[in-house]
Amino acid sequence: MPIPTDHIPRLSILKAIRSLQARIKTLLPPKWLGISIGLLLLICGQLLMESLTTQGRDWVSLWEWGQRHHIGIINLENAVWGSLLIVAGGLVCASMCSLKKWEDTQANIEHAPKGTITGSSGYALPLILLAGLYALLIYLLAKHYYSPFLVIGWLFILAATAGLAWKQDRQAGRDLSPQITTQDSAWILLLLLIGIAIGAFFLEDIPNQLIPDEGSFWETARAIALRQHVPPIWGPGVYTFPIASSYFQGWLMRLFGVNLWGWRFSSVLFAILSAVPLYLLLRDWFDRRTAITACLLMFCNPYFLSFARLGYNNAQALLPLTLGLYFVSLAIRKSSLFYYFLTGLTSALAVFTYPAAWLGSVVILLTGLWMVLLRQKSFHQAFRAGLVVLGAWLLVTLPQVAYTLSGTTAHTLTFKIFETSFFNGFYARAIFGDANPELITTLIGKNEIVLSASLWRELLLRGTVRTLVAFFDPHLVSEHFMTTGLAGGWMGLFFVVGFLIALRRLKEPRFWILAIWMVSGTILLGILAAFPPRHTHLVAILPALAAFSAIGLSSVASTLTNEPHLQPKSKLHWWYTLVLLLLALAGLRQYLVVMPEKYHPGFEDIVSWNAWRNRAPAALYYIEDQPDVHKVAYLADRKLTTLSYHNLSTDVFLNSASKIIGLQPAIVFYPQDPDGQISRQLLQANLRFHTPIPFTDASGNIIGYGSTNIDGLSLQPEYHFRQGLMTLVQTPAIYLLVSLLVGLALIGWRKLSHHPFSGFEFELKIRVAFPKATDKSKNSPVEEHIQ
Repeated sequence: MPIPTDHIPRLSILKAIRSLQARIKTLLPPKWLGISIGLLLLICGQLLMESLTTQGRDWVSLWEWGQRHHIGIINLENAVWGSLLIVAGGLVCASMCSLKKWEDTQANIEHAPKGTITGSSGYALPLILLAGLYALLIYLLAKHYYSPFLVIGWLFILAATAGLAWKQDRQAGRDLSPQITTQDSAWILLLLLIGIAIGAFFLEDIPNQLIPDEGSFWETARAIALRQHVPPIWGPGVYTFPIASSYFQGWLMRLFGVNLWGWRFSSVLFAILSAVPLYLLLRDWFDRRTAITACLLMFCNPYFLSFARLGYNNAQALLPLTLGLYFVSLAIRKSSLFYYFLTGLTSALAVFTYPAAWLGSVVILLTGLWMVLLRQKSFHQAFRAGLVVLGAWLLVTLPQVAYTLSGTTAHTLTFKIFETSFFNGFYARAIFGDANPELITTLIGKNEIVLSASLWRELLLRGTVRTLVAFFDPHLVSEHFMTTGLAGGWMGLFFVVGFLIALRRLKEPRFWILAIWMVSGTILLGILAAFPPRHTHLVAILPALAAFSAIGLSSVASTLTNEPHLQPKSKLHWWYTLVLLLLALAGLRQYLVVMPEKYHPGFEDIVSWNAWRNRAPAALYYIEDQPDVHKVAYLADRKLTTLSYHNLSTDVFLNSASKIIGLQPAIVFYPQDPDGQISRQLLQANLRFHTPIPFTDASGNIIGYGSTNIDGLSLQPEYHFRQGLMTLVQTPAIYLLVSLLVGLALIGWRKLSHHPFSGFEFELKIRVAFPKATDKSKNSPVEEHIQ
C-alpha cells in the first residue's frame, strides 16, 4: 500500500530524529552523558558551598530554623542547596559507574581460604610462663611501681606471644606472606619520597605562627629529647593525653634536631608512614592504581597537611589505626591467628597516641559483627577471632590502666571522653547560655554532664548538620589553618561518588571495612562530639576519605573508558593522570598559597617567625613604650629560639642604642614609630642597620617595622618554589630523601615501568582487537576467554 504523500514529511522527520539519536549515542554514550551530568551537579554543589553570597532569594524560614536550633552555619542556604546538588550528582555518577575492573580482585577474595583459627596445642608451657610474667607486671604497676625494665619485660611478652601465634600459623600451613612484590616496594618508596617532600616543604615557614596551646607539646617533647624529663611511659602527659605521644616526639627530635623543624617533622613522619598500610590495604581489596591514587590524594589534602605539619599529636593516630585495619583485612582473608593478634595489638596502641585512634578498635568490632550478620563468618569463627583480638588488646592496654588507677591521676582515663562528648556541660552552656531553664547537669568526676533530653536532641541535631556540611563547606572550620572542607575541596567530589558506590556494594568485604570506618568515625568523632565538627578528632578518618576519593575517581575513569567505540589511540589513562595531578595541585595550592593569606600573620607572629627561623648568633630587640609579655618572650623562655631576647622602651633605645647594640649582630622590631625616630636612629652609620621594612596586615595597614644589621637576612616571609626546595636540602629531610632515592635505585626504575595508569589503554586495545562475533547470541571463543 503506497504511503500517503502527507505522511512523507513526518516520516522524514522521525527518521532524522532517530538518526540524530543514534549519532548522539555513538558520540556520547548514555554512561558518558550520565556521568557528565553527575559531575556537573557535583561542581555546582561545591561552588555553592564555597560561596558566601546567597544564590536566588533568601530562604527566611531556613535562616530562622538555623537560628532556633543554633546551627551556626553562615551560608546555611547555600550549604543546604549545595548538599542536595552534591548528593544528587554523587547518586547519578555512582549509578552509572561500573566495577568490572575489580571483578578479578573480588573473585580472589571470595575464593580465599575459609579456614578457622586453630588452637595453640603444644604451647601450653610457654603461654603459662608468659601469663605469669604478665601477672607480675600488672601487680607491680598496680602498686604504682615503675622501672624501665618493666617496659622491656612488657615488650618481650608482646613479642614472644606474637612469635607463638606466628609459629602456630606456620605449623597449620597458612601462608602469612603479605605478598609485597618488588614493584610494590618501589611504589611504596616512591610514595614515601613524595610524602616526605611535601611534608617537609617550607616546614618551618608554613605555617609561620604557633597555635596558643601548641607550645605545651613542645615543652614536654623538648624536655624528653634532652633527657631532662623522664616520666613513666604509662602516665598522663600534656592535657591528660598519653605521655607516650610526647615520648615519640622527643625520640624523633633526638634524630632530627631539638628545634621547631624537628618537632614538626615528628608529626609529618607519623602521618606519612600511614600511607604504607593504606597502600597495602587498597592494593589487596582493589588494585595498585587505586592504592597509589589514595595515598597521593591524602598527602595533598589540605586537612591532612594542616595537622601533619603541626606540633600536636593528632597525626599520630593515623598509623596505628590504618595498620590495625590492614592487619584485620589480612586476618580475615587468611584466617590467621598471628594477624588477628597483630590486629588487637596495633589497634590498642591508641593508648599511647592521640585518643581518636580508638576508632580502630570500634571499626574492628563492628566489622566482626557485620560479617556475622552477612554470614561471611560463623558466630563460632567470629567469637574465636574476637577472643584473640581482645587478648592482644588487653595485653597492651591493661598496664596503662593498672598504673593510672593506682596513682593520683585516675580521672585521666575517662576525662577526655566526657570532655569532648556532646552532653558536656561546658559545651551546652556555650550554646544555650547559663540562664536556660532546661540546663540540668550533674558531675561525673571532673566533668559536668547535661541530663536534659530536650537539650540532647538539640545538640545531636546541631552536631549532625554541622558535621555533614563540614565535609564540603570551607567556611565552617576556621582554625588550625583549615581552608577547605574536610574532604579536601575539589577532591571531595569523587569522595561522594566512592562512598555511594560503597553503599551500593556493602555486602562486599572490600567496601564494608571502609564504609564502617567512615560512618562510625563521622558519628563517634563528629556528630557525638562537643563543638562539632570536631575536626581535631576527625583526623582519624583521613585515610578513609582518601580511599573513597580514589575509588570514585578510578570508577568514573574506568566507566568512561569501557565504551566499545573508543579507538586504541585514545590514551585516556593520561587524562586520569592529568585529573589526579590537578586535584593534587589544587590541594597543595590551598595549603601552601591560600592558607598563608587567609591566616595572615600578625606583628607578634612575624617577630616570632624571625626568632625561630634565624639560628645565627644574634640579639633580638623588641622596642615599645608599653612593655608586655610577647609571643617571642615565650619562645625565648621555652628555648624555641637561639636568639637572645631584649624588651626595651623607646626612650631607653633612643638614648643608648649605640651602647646597647654596638657592633653585635642584631634584629630590631618595633610596632610603632610615629615620628620616625627609631628608624632614623637605626640608620646611623655606626649601627650599620639596613633600611627598616614595614609589615602589613591582610588589609595592607602597617602594623610594625623591622630592621637588621645582618647582611642577607630577610625579615619578611617569602615563599618561592626555589626556596622551598632549599628547605628540603638544608634540613635533615635530605637524608631521608636520599635514602629513599638509593632504595629506588637498588630496586630499579624498571619495576615502575608498568605504571598502574596504563590499564585503560590495554583494555581498549583488547576490545578493538577482538570484536564481537556476528552471532549476537554468542561471543567468539577468544572474547569469552578474554572476558
